Amino acid sequence: MDQDSQPQKINCSICNRPLTLLRPDTCTDDKGNAVHSDCYVKSVAPDKPSEGVVAA
Repeated sequence: MDQDSQPQKINCSICNRPLTLLRPDTCTDDKGNAVHSDCYVKSVAPDKPSEGVVAA
């Protein structure tokens, strides 16, 4: 790699904020796009009931 090359910047495909690929909160969605784990959880379970609440 050329010393003058900048590392590729990758944004979360959900919130479009920058990702740090070496952090544990970075994962991929079902299409292989890089996302924050919190963003992914919110996208697949947006109406998750509160802990301890049982859905009828």
